[in-house]
Amino acid sequence: MSERVMLVLIGGRSAVPAIAGVLQFLDHLDRVKFLLCNGEQYLQYQKNV
Repeated sequence: MSERVMLVLIGGRSAVPAIAGVLQFLDHLDRVKFLLCNGEQYLQYQKNV
């Protein structure tokens, strides 16, 4: 059986909608990978998480 991976692009002002969307599918996934932009948004994302 193959691994089920969801790729989530985090960008812009808020990561909340993307993370909320992932939570709906956690029972159906093996792994979630977040693709983050570099710079100020990335640092803010780290603080929020």
